[in-house]
Amino acid sequence: MTDLTMTRTPSLPPAVAVAALGASSFMITLDATALHVALPTIAEDLGASLTALQWIASAYTLVFAGLLLSSGALSDRMGARTVFLWALMFFVGASALCGLAPSTEILIAARAIQGIGAAAILPSSMALLVDAFPDPRARARALGSWSAISAIALVAGPLLGGFLAGTLGWRAIFLLNLPVGLLAFAAAAASVGNPERQDRALDPVGQVLGIIALAALVFAATEGRELGWGSGFVVAALAVGTFAACGFVIAERHHGDPMLPPALFRSRAFTGAILGAFLYNFAYYGALFALSITLQTDGAVPIEVGLKFAPMTATTAIVAFALGRIVARFGAERPAMVTLTAGAVGAAILMIGGLEALPFFAGSLLIGIGGATLPAIVSATLENVATGRTGVGSAVLNTSRQAGGAFGVAILGALIGASSITAALIMIAGSFLLGAAALWWCRRQ
Repeated sequence: MTDLTMTRTPSLPPAVAVAALGASSFMITLDATALHVALPTIAEDLGASLTALQWIASAYTLVFAGLLLSSGALSDRMGARTVFLWALMFFVGASALCGLAPSTEILIAARAIQGIGAAAILPSSMALLVDAFPDPRARARALGSWSAISAIALVAGPLLGGFLAGTLGWRAIFLLNLPVGLLAFAAAAASVGNPERQDRALDPVGQVLGIIALAALVFAATEGRELGWGSGFVVAALAVGTFAACGFVIAERHHGDPMLPPALFRSRAFTGAILGAFLYNFAYYGALFALSITLQTDGAVPIEVGLKFAPMTATTAIVAFALGRIVARFGAERPAMVTLTAGAVGAAILMIGGLEALPFFAGSLLIGIGGATLPAIVSATLENVATGRTGVGSAVLNTSRQAGGAFGVAILGALIGASSITAALIMIAGSFLLGAAALWWCRRQ
């Protein structure tokens, strides 16, 4: 059996590593987006209540977001290859449990277990990608390919989820992860090395406070739209999350070897990239959600929405592939500023022209270009992280992205409910532009 803990020389080329790590990212992104269109089918099959359906959807997201920082630190401490391969097996096993779940209670528990695996996969896979491509130009191209795969899963999720639920049943959404995950495991085991471990002390107080803060704040963002921002549960979650976050900052500042070194944020380039990641996800995830809800309110069924988004999906994937090569030549910040500005222009076109066929096509294509910014943001972030901190650096990046997406969906959803799509599009355009400004700030260091 493969020894998951040993440091080894890969027997397959780095391109195989990109495919394997991209496939793992595809799975964890798909499971966050494809399930929503299948919820009515799950309710009918398992007799799930509306509350149960909400927990089926959110259990994965809450655990995923809450454990990202701890998982990044674990990746640096135990070795990224070890953590990635064990987490991938864990995720595949949880997917099988989801696909075979006989009741809503077991499905909710299995979704939470999936979230544990996903939280460990994402930062460790990015650390492995950085290790596999030490040359900055080759790394930028690899990140472009990896990001394009993630972008395809993000936007194609509802379309694929609707197709699988309508033809093979909702369980197929989870069972699809078994062959994909096993192939990714075999390919990764033969194509990735194991970056040097960092022998650091444990930071249990920081880890517990970080988990509580992230889970509580993401819960508030996720449930605020459904329960109302004045709901006791939401207010309590915001209070707990805020106090835990303050405690986390204090604990990390006074720990001798903190899980999240405060020194990372002394780099303006790193801080600007993290802020840009939050605003990018706020705008892009929020745009996908706001446009999807508005189109369905106007009478489109989920598969029609997926087809309307197809040009945007293709644009995001193509531009993300190309952006990796552009970043390799020109650096990360300027290309990111261009793509984020394009996203803002796309939102402005939809704001002025409405959702008729031609303005929607033009506006969504430009928003798709904005959505392709990920490889540039990843490069801008990891270029400013010291060797041995790639796991926690990528965890900070992905935590910022998850928080941005959660708050984007919550706040833009509330805007649509309270006023109209126009107000949401104004905020989407503004967030894209603020993200570009954050990346410009990086360049001024």
